[in-house]
Amino acid sequence: MAKSNNPTRENVSLEHQHDSAQSLAAEQSRQHVALMFLKIVPKCPVRQSVIDRHSRNGRSIPGKCIIAGSHLSILVAIVSQDVAYISPAIDPDSSNCRARQKVALDLGSNIMTRIGVVSPIMGEASVRPFSNLVRVLQSIASSTVIIEVYGLRVIPEHIRDGDSSTFKKLIHATGKSKIETVLRHILTQLRIRLLVASFARRVDYWVFYTPGDLTIPLMTAKLLGKRAIVSVGGKAESIVQFRGFVLERITIPFVRRSLLLANIIVLYSPSLTEQWDMKQYAWKIRIAHEHYVDFQMFNVVKGIDARSTIVGHVGRLSQEKASMHFVEAIPFVLKEVKDARFDIASDGDLRSSVEAYVRKNDLEEMVSVLGWGPHDELPELLNKLRLLVMPSYTEGFPNVMLEAMACGTPVLATPVGAIPDVIADGKTGSLMPNNSPEAIAQNIVRALGSGILREVAKNAHEFVRRTYTCENSVKEWKEVLRDL
Repeated sequence: MAKSNNPTRENVSLEHQHDSAQSLAAEQSRQHVALMFLKIVPKCPVRQSVIDRHSRNGRSIPGKCIIAGSHLSILVAIVSQDVAYISPAIDPDSSNCRARQKVALDLGSNIMTRIGVVSPIMGEASVRPFSNLVRVLQSIASSTVIIEVYGLRVIPEHIRDGDSSTFKKLIHATGKSKIETVLRHILTQLRIRLLVASFARRVDYWVFYTPGDLTIPLMTAKLLGKRAIVSVGGKAESIVQFRGFVLERITIPFVRRSLLLANIIVLYSPSLTEQWDMKQYAWKIRIAHEHYVDFQMFNVVKGIDARSTIVGHVGRLSQEKASMHFVEAIPFVLKEVKDARFDIASDGDLRSSVEAYVRKNDLEEMVSVLGWGPHDELPELLNKLRLLVMPSYTEGFPNVMLEAMACGTPVLATPVGAIPDVIADGKTGSLMPNNSPEAIAQNIVRALGSGILREVAKNAHEFVRRTYTCENSVKEWKEVLRDL
């Protein structure tokens, strides 16, 4: 056949091929979602009757099915362990399907970079890592859609970099009762879902940042034929264990199901696959992180030898951070290090308990409870500390650890989450085997009196500057997106 010399006709043909490829991708994604639903939803009479009805009509279930109908109806069906909306999909053996697959392969080298990012309901500790993730993806994407969800007590972070980004901000209010809390959570999920649906034509890939339940928005993205990445920042079961939140307890099964639906799961470290009980997803786990340091802000201003003996604790005052254990360790430390002073730049549920303990034990002159401060004041605080202590039961990848090391401040921490990837005991910091008050005190005394504090501070500073740059984070996330 003679080659057409009509550029308009060729452009139309290319557009038609591109549309066909996108339609095929959407159909395949919906089939994948349907198969996942059928796997994760136990058998029940209504579900089985639907399958039987389609089988009698000669239609194969679950090999060739998609879910159709109202997304909210699908949600209700899944919550009630029932799949009631099933219709036959395109036959993968048909000539039309094979033609579309060929078009998709021909266009496979064209990588779409329109990315949407959805936050969990963010507290103070979640804002910084989410902001970093947004900036990393903005460096990669041709355009971004950012959906930010804040708790009422959190001051929203302003991350308005780039003209190609669209920001949508939601405020989540907790309920006064258990029922109201759950209903408000569902309402926030549905609001996010509507935003995800409204940007269907402007986003190719969605990135869902957790911990937290984003099942409804994720389902919506998949039903719209989008590919989804779940970036896991913590283990949901740990939140329940240490905080006992009713909402988290209820949503854990949905968090687990959302991992089934994700095309790719991103973790900070290979060790977290086992720590967070995610070995069953190993085939789709990728390693990348959004953690990097602004070295213009966080740098060594005062050398470690010029600092007073001030020991710091920065972060949320909560049970999983072992905040009370840190405070209870202070009297033991003062018996060995008479000139030690303590700065607690933290806030949270245990603040009143911390302040009561300080008063009861006459520690007001040795302990300062500073509360949360603006992030741009943190470098000044870190440059005052001789040691930062992080005795947490559970962590993901704490950004303040990197920021302290960038300021030449040694860190003493428990070996949880991705912390051992950064801190090598006696080289780039100090690790303690447990977080009892006695163990915390012993290890603070050990670190302060080790004689190698200057060397540790130097090693930590150089390691962070070499490893945790924005460029390295962008490189890792590019590899994740290539796998899609």
